[in-house]
Amino acid sequence: DLARATATFLQETGRLEEAQAQFERHLALARQMGDRDAEAAATINLASHAWMRGRHEEALSLCERGLELARGCGNSRWEANVVLARGNALYGLGEHAREKE
Repeated sequence: DLARATATFLQETGRLEEAQAQFERHLALARQMGDRDAEAAATINLASHAWMRGRHEEALSLCERGLELARGCGNSRWEANVVLARGNALYGLGEHAREKE
């Protein structure tokens, strides 16, 4: 969780490139450890970060993976977070109608 907390701090202080690298590090560590719940969290955090940076296609792709992971873990909290992030990405792409899916 230190990697995630560090990434969030960097993001909130406007150090976006460093935050991106830290979010990616968090994802790599989660995968290396085989922690699917942490992988879901990291993927969703990367999706939200991509959305905040205006990279909506990337965010949407990450959301699709994050949703798969969250559902696979049975983690309704992360599933709700990714549905929100997906809606934001679709809105950013101007695809408001797909948000209702």
